[in-house]
Amino acid sequence: MIHPDRIVTTVCPYCGVGCNLQLHIRDDLIYRVSSPAESVVNHGNLCVKGRFGYDFVYHPERVTTPLIRRTPQAPGKRTQAFDRSEWRQASWDEALDLIAERLTEIYRTHGSNALAAYSCAKATNEDNYLLQKMVRTLFRTNHIDHCTRLCHASSVVALQMALGSSAMSNTAAEVVDNDVFIVTGSNTAETHPIIALQMKAAIEKHGARLIVVDPRRIEMVNWAALWLPERPGTDVPVFSAMAHVILKEKLYNAEFLASRTQGFEAFAASMETFTPEYAEAISGVARDLIVQAARMYAGARNAAIYWALGIPEHSHGTNNAMSLIHLALLTGHIGRRGTGLNPLRGQNNVQGASDSGAMPWHYPGYQRVDDETAARKFEAAWNIERGGLNRSPGLTTTEILSSVGPGGVRALYIMGENPMMSEPNLNHTRQQMEQLEFVVAQDLFVNESGAYADVFLGGEGRDFHQHRPPGAARPAGTAAPRSFAPGLADYLRPGAAHRAPPGLADRRLDVCRPVRGPGGDGEVGPRVRRRSLLTA
Repeated sequence: MIHPDRIVTTVCPYCGVGCNLQLHIRDDLIYRVSSPAESVVNHGNLCVKGRFGYDFVYHPERVTTPLIRRTPQAPGKRTQAFDRSEWRQASWDEALDLIAERLTEIYRTHGSNALAAYSCAKATNEDNYLLQKMVRTLFRTNHIDHCTRLCHASSVVALQMALGSSAMSNTAAEVVDNDVFIVTGSNTAETHPIIALQMKAAIEKHGARLIVVDPRRIEMVNWAALWLPERPGTDVPVFSAMAHVILKEKLYNAEFLASRTQGFEAFAASMETFTPEYAEAISGVARDLIVQAARMYAGARNAAIYWALGIPEHSHGTNNAMSLIHLALLTGHIGRRGTGLNPLRGQNNVQGASDSGAMPWHYPGYQRVDDETAARKFEAAWNIERGGLNRSPGLTTTEILSSVGPGGVRALYIMGENPMMSEPNLNHTRQQMEQLEFVVAQDLFVNESGAYADVFLGGEGRDFHQHRPPGAARPAGTAAPRSFAPGLADYLRPGAAHRAPPGLADRRLDVCRPVRGPGGDGEVGPRVRRRSLLTA
């Protein structure tokens, strides 16, 4: 029996469930992963990735020291470098100074919108907060985004429009309190297996009834009371027909609608044409199934809706998500335990990255960059002169590389993302990557995008910060913006060879200072250690 030297408690670095992990470490080696039975999230259960997927920490190809390309790269001639012989190891000071010098040079030559950054849905709130803050305060641009644009961005927009919050309204563990729940656009047993275990337990042990709305006969259909096998892309007609039934049979929660919603009459009128027969003709789902599903959901004491990327990843993804939100608002199945609207996230911190402001339209806390009140609040909190922050929304993930070229993006900072795999047109993406003047990558491994970098900063896996591989003398690139921002100050302060942005050089900027909400109530930004970004 091996006994650990220590046990480190952390969170799983994979999907968005957020399972609690205990890393059993002996002689600086993780040899076992367990989970406490009392964990609120996963009750001691782990999927195969959570329990066994930690070998990447010790993989020989993992980058733990800064790397600089041996062959200088130029726009139009940039190449990929996968072989480690094409890189040389560098000290952290050399790598960070080079990044600071080149980014500042490009800023001075091409202006504020010449820099763009990909933030990381697997990094901590603090890392994402620091990167978006550096991009906005030093380079005065909102060109920062992350992979939410490629997954639940439509859900975020719909939830923000309707509820003012884009997170799950309830915890996944509350599924055991559901009488009825809908799963749509999610193969939960495969993509979120721990939540699927809890769904099965809710049905088998607590008498919950499941409605699956999905074109595929996914595993959860085996536990379903109803399966609505819609044609792909017909979510809006199906859920609108359910709303039609709820309205016609007066199954809606009149008290909730009167006190907590607006626009009910207009919405009810818009549902007139969405009869079950109309939806059947479009979706292929029998009208009787639609009626049964509507009655079952509306008649429950506690009902919830769970969805994944089968809902937002459409050209009309926002409308798909909005049709689910309408059902919850019609019936009042939100705002109580065991109810709610619950998008199941694919990355472990995609919600936190969005909350922390790693989006082109929002500061931390979803406060719009083009809202004058919000902009002035962040200028005061970040010690920026009035009018110093850019009021124009930035480029999204899918727009950044398309904007590479003269007058557009010239430098790219990639933290934990891989556009060379996630962009839809990889030939075009490759051509655009080759045109960049300077690329910085911060990641665990040299991937398809990192291979284009001029400087590569090794990174740490999310929530494995407390355990580093042997030989990593310092945090392997974690929160690099916090590290090289003081170096940027050397180039931006008065008297330096490079001129500072107006009003910035003679001010102090606390990169980690918490940002408080209106009136000082509650934190918007993460509470992290204070550190001066710019020296006086």
